Amino acid sequence: MATNRSLLRVWLVNQYALRIDQPGITRHATLAKYMHEHDVLTTIFASNTHYWNVADGAGESADPSAPTFIYTSTSRVESNGVKRVLSMLSFSARTMKAGLLQAKRSGGPPDVVLGSSPHPFAALAAWALAARFRKPFVLEVRDLWPDSLIHLLGLSSRHPLIVILRWIERFLYRRARFVVTLLPGSEARIERIAGRPVQTLWLPNGIDLSRVPAVVPPPDVETFTVMYAGAHGIPNALDTIIEAADILHYGRKDGDSRIRFVLVGDGKEKARLVADAATRGLSNITFRDAVSKSTLLTLLPTADALVITFRATELYQSGISPNKVFDYLAAGRPVIIAVDTPLNPVAEAAAGLTIPPEDPHELADAIRTLARMAVSERSAYGLRGRAYAEANHDLAQSGARLAEALRSTASAS
Repeated sequence: MATNRSLLRVWLVNQYALRIDQPGITRHATLAKYMHEHDVLTTIFASNTHYWNVADGAGESADPSAPTFIYTSTSRVESNGVKRVLSMLSFSARTMKAGLLQAKRSGGPPDVVLGSSPHPFAALAAWALAARFRKPFVLEVRDLWPDSLIHLLGLSSRHPLIVILRWIERFLYRRARFVVTLLPGSEARIERIAGRPVQTLWLPNGIDLSRVPAVVPPPDVETFTVMYAGAHGIPNALDTIIEAADILHYGRKDGDSRIRFVLVGDGKEKARLVADAATRGLSNITFRDAVSKSTLLTLLPTADALVITFRATELYQSGISPNKVFDYLAAGRPVIIAVDTPLNPVAEAAAGLTIPPEDPHELADAIRTLARMAVSERSAYGLRGRAYAEANHDLAQSGARLAEALRSTASAS
């Protein structure tokens, strides 16, 4: 930590935040680590239980740069619906109580409060804490709620939950000192919803380069392994991979005995996907449990190609920024991305092949194309992806940018 500036105390509210050593999205813990180098002390308010992860506080890092986690108890929710909404509301209410208690324990309130999506109830709790302590509120938009619920889950725009969420969205945009957005084309949408100009900071997902191993040559084996690593949920469109594996199964007319699929991760759809693969008799696909980030970064280069699939929806016209894309690029392997977006980091990096979403035949053809390529050509895709990630998505640089923006906001209040 530097010593030439006063300490800036930041509270960050995200129900699904994870420690750096856990499987899943570790964006905020990593940004906090790098903000620490710029005299920022971060406290993260998160749920101790959510989805398939259990964050009980065990194994807290002794690293002084690691953020402090304040956990609140919520129900373990495995499916969308009323129970999940109740979990969100419970987290938000308990976080406000935890924040008041933390202020007493730590000798005072923070200098800035940052509320992060995906769901706006957590960000609303962050705003309430900032208002209570008369401190600046900053909003981070990671998913476009409630648009995600409309386009991915099929909820009507007139559904009462959507109406409430839309009101909260506008309320938060109008009260944030600035909005951190992960999506490069979302600024116009944010201002349209807010109904006035909004200061934004584009801070996409990225990679902690200090943890990424050097690029190694592809494995010298007869099989061609295609790997997916990430959440197994509705937005991930993993049925596309299952169906492509069916097309390429060596027992099929156009199958290929060399091609194998490995799916790493967990999520609400995993049990159904495993059952579907078994029903189809797909012996060319393996499911693996979620792994920590450090394990993942060494696992990805064992594949010959990496794949990420999206739903066919207009939701991604503002761009995409999933963590796994940048993990993939840093791994130095060609990437197949199935998405409809004008802002595509894989295409921009010339790091692989882009295909239409939810089209298993196109995916199968793309896999065949890579499998037939010379190793040197596939390696060139991977090296371009790694160079792009290093140049544009280094989380150390992102942490420095966020620290400076938060400090300027606190100084101006």
